[in-house]
Amino acid sequence: MLKRRVYSLILGLFCVFAFTSCSDKMGYSIVLWSVPEHNLNDGDVVPVYIKSNISQVYVVGTEGSDEKFEIPLWQLTEPTSKGKAQKAFETTFSEYQHQYARVKLDGLPVRESPDNIAKQVYRLRKDEVIKVLYKGEGSPVGSGSNALEGDWLRVLTSDGTMGWCFSYNLDLFDIRDRVEESTTILTGTDEKDVLLETVLSKTWYHESYLKMIRDEIFNLAELEKKYSFDTGAVSGTVNLHAPNGLDYQGAYQGVTKTGQNYVFTGTPLSMTIRNENNIVIYYSDNLGKRTAINFTVIEEGLDEYIQKERDRRAFLFSELMVLGPSYKSSSYGTLTFGENNTFFWEGFNLLQPSVLPSSFGNSGTVSFEYYLGSSLSDRYDGVITFYSNTGGKGVSFLFQLEQGGLRLEDTSGARFDDNVVVSRSSSPIVIFLSN
Repeated sequence: MLKRRVYSLILGLFCVFAFTSCSDKMGYSIVLWSVPEHNLNDGDVVPVYIKSNISQVYVVGTEGSDEKFEIPLWQLTEPTSKGKAQKAFETTFSEYQHQYARVKLDGLPVRESPDNIAKQVYRLRKDEVIKVLYKGEGSPVGSGSNALEGDWLRVLTSDGTMGWCFSYNLDLFDIRDRVEESTTILTGTDEKDVLLETVLSKTWYHESYLKMIRDEIFNLAELEKKYSFDTGAVSGTVNLHAPNGLDYQGAYQGVTKTGQNYVFTGTPLSMTIRNENNIVIYYSDNLGKRTAINFTVIEEGLDEYIQKERDRRAFLFSELMVLGPSYKSSSYGTLTFGENNTFFWEGFNLLQPSVLPSSFGNSGTVSFEYYLGSSLSDRYDGVITFYSNTGGKGVSFLFQLEQGGLRLEDTSGARFDDNVVVSRSSSPIVIFLSN
């Protein structure tokens, strides 16, 4: 039984009326990554009708057709006028239209700017395919006579990360040649069965988990949801469990190939095979609205990483218990940690309401859901978040265990990037409690 958020239903109904009653457009966008299931190539300029920040998609169409469909935000440029979009393609993207690249080196970095010492925004896997957008000017890679040959390329990964990568360890190719090769392979019955059987034999996990594993920064709540796709190769029942409340389970009668897609017959699910380790599953609701979800292979499954994250958090708490478990300050009271990640704190009035809210209670639980950014990891032991039994949001501190006790630094003005504290407050309140 499908369960979706009310928003999706409202958006779907709105789309039906909007598409049938008017032709208003937000503007036009350039397709950055080809969408073969809709016969869209990178470089195509398409009309954009709706942007959903919740679903992270654009609703787009094609010239000369009434069909409307969703495309993830990262696959298109920001909408603008048709003339500006066409000019941007001609001046910026045309040189590398249809150009993709296969990665030759595991761990090859994608950087924030075209400089070999710039911040790394993504680590590529060997044989990963990325889109080449355009060439830029950047600093040489190597030094003197050892400088490597190549160019700094603006690239796009399959999870939407954009950055700069030096071309020395990239094999560039024209996607149209690969599509022809792929079509030849997939239309041959024996080879097609091998590819399909390989894909159907695997359990697939949401691609967001791969980034967690690569970065070694885990969101335990998301990990424990185990978003996945079971092809039902043995049971005959497909099982889709995806973000935003998208769940589907149902029997299917077989898999039928239509163009470059595979359809699970008798279900609202279809599939595009990018390669044997990456697929896209499409769910079509009763209104014909399609949602695309990217899945990848994680050979060892998720349990190992769930346990690893639990162990990390348990270790941090055990350190507080060993050095404490009670910490005292004449100004900020007594903080005591107990079993099952509990705390009891009294005498913290001076921290209210600047650090702790006025409603903050004396007891509750602590969590270690946040990570330290690279610039902070040498100065602090971790990030601790207090959840009061009176409810409300958690209050987080950077913490440092010292010989004489526990140092806490408030993060009310710190900069967070998802579950990572990237930088500290400019003028934080720092408290010290003796053990």
